[in-house]
Amino acid sequence: MPQPFDESTDAILRSSDDLDFPVHRAVLSLASPFFRDMFSIPQPESEPKIPVIPRTSNV
Repeated sequence: MPQPFDESTDAILRSSDDLDFPVHRAVLSLASPFFRDMFSIPQPESEPKIPVIPRTSNV
């Protein structure tokens, strides 16, 4: 079964158990200063078109 919003999402949040959640960067940026700042950082051209944001801490 396809996930909703697959074609229009522009980032993926990956949980600690490797589940992927397609998201919209604009929505995350509006809701969170952390994501707004993170998405404003320029990325190298070699990065994937759709960034994957892994959970990196156990907090």
